[in-house]
Amino acid sequence: MAEDLLAGSGFDLLLTLLAYQAGLWAYHRSGGHPLLLPVWVGLVLVVAANLLLGRSYADYAAGTAALQALLGPVIVALAVPLYLHGAPMRARAARILGLCLLTGVVTAGCVAALVATLAPAEPLLLGSLLPKAATTPIALELSASLGGLPALAAITVMLTGVVGAMAGPGLLARIGVTDEAAVGFALGVSAHAVGTARAFEISPRCGAWSALGMGLTGTLLALLLPLLA
Repeated sequence: MAEDLLAGSGFDLLLTLLAYQAGLWAYHRSGGHPLLLPVWVGLVLVVAANLLLGRSYADYAAGTAALQALLGPVIVALAVPLYLHGAPMRARAARILGLCLLTGVVTAGCVAALVATLAPAEPLLLGSLLPKAATTPIALELSASLGGLPALAAITVMLTGVVGAMAGPGLLARIGVTDEAAVGFALGVSAHAVGTARAFEISPRCGAWSALGMGLTGTLLALLLPLLA
């Protein structure tokens, strides 16, 4: 009976929603502490629950297929804030896009390559780490095409986004970057969807720039990584 319950998709969906709700509650109770981002707290709770129940990532992924299918439409929906803030964004695009976008993508690729060279399974790890700067739907496809493990790519993308969202705004403020356009674009390039969610908490304008950075980074990686491979 218990095995049948755990095998059903309803259990995994309920677990995910409850874990995220617990993270959201903790985040609001803490006054928005960056170490208690709902995605991070929810991730820890879901991983802990599956470890205690002796379940694999494949079991959980199969049970949350419905949620994963929504990732693509959610990313496409970010076109709405881009449209609403389109005019002022076009006026500043040339000064922000080129250098920031290329720097972010190249840095992410260099870090992934450096980590992969330190591991014995270098090609497998490299194929899993290189797409980490892309948002999850793009990263999963890229990882499979590069000979990596999509499961490892998904975890890497999530951790990259969580760390970027937690540390990014504070780090940028410390080095004097306070302009919402620059902060948002940096979060989108380096922390993709989780960073974009954090940017929208700062302001709709910051979130729009983050959505732009995330979309352009994913597109650039999708075009370049298969060619490099």
